[in-house]
Amino acid sequence: MDEKEELKDALARIKATFVLREGSLTLFLTAVIFLKVSGLIPFFTRANWAIIYLVIWLATSLIFRYLVQRQRTPSAINNLYFFYDILIEMPLISLIVYSAGGAEWLGGMFFLFPIVFTNIFFSRRRAVLICTAASLGYALLVLLPYFGLIPFHAYFPLGVNLYQNANYVLANLLFVISTFYLIGLVSNLTTGLLKKRTLELVKAKKDLETEQLALEVKVRSRTEELEQERASLEEKVKERTKELQKRIEDLETLQQLTVGRELRMVELKKEVEGYKEEINHLRAQLSDEKA
Repeated sequence: MDEKEELKDALARIKATFVLREGSLTLFLTAVIFLKVSGLIPFFTRANWAIIYLVIWLATSLIFRYLVQRQRTPSAINNLYFFYDILIEMPLISLIVYSAGGAEWLGGMFFLFPIVFTNIFFSRRRAVLICTAASLGYALLVLLPYFGLIPFHAYFPLGVNLYQNANYVLANLLFVISTFYLIGLVSNLTTGLLKKRTLELVKAKKDLETEQLALEVKVRSRTEELEQERASLEEKVKERTKELQKRIEDLETLQQLTVGRELRMVELKKEVEGYKEEINHLRAQLSDEKA
């Protein structure tokens, strides 16, 4: 795949991932606003912060997509996307999960967004870095409240402080981080296989186009040869026709001469016969006179 096709492919994948990302963010933002306005979850005291973080995340996503469209090389898109994910998206997700008390529930699933989306685009090495960054971010959200370094914000009134339970914290970290790497590597592997298959199809298409072009060249060359042979045969036919026409004319001339000679011989024979009759007649007269 040449650079132009690679750039086109990168832009298409970026657009697909960000359209899905922005649709999901819009859905989450709508849900949070609804929960806040309706009062269905009155204990969601930090909804305002969650709304602000979601709005910032959605806005930065739109800005980034605009900036990506202005890039002219796949490597520039790759680098921009990587730094956006590490420097902007991961911190915003950490803030959202922290605001919603993610240490005691499945708040870590928000980290799956950059993991899945970026593994569709990045190489295996960068995919592992993204999974590591997500794991580190979530681990800090769990461990800092556990050690009392930052306050904990509860989302559900469970009546127990699971975020301070060592067994829960350890199991939570092991399960969530393992899930991050598993989903990230599976996404990357699947994307790699699809990309490999795409490259094979592109190569097969190019080979087919090359063979088709070569076949067209051969057909064109053979057609030209046949045209030349046809022209040569037509020229030979014309020359042969001229020769035959000349021979026919010569034969007609000879025939005319032969027919003229035969007619002349017939006339001469008639003259000779006339002369013979005249001679015989004269001889007969002479014989009568002598008698």
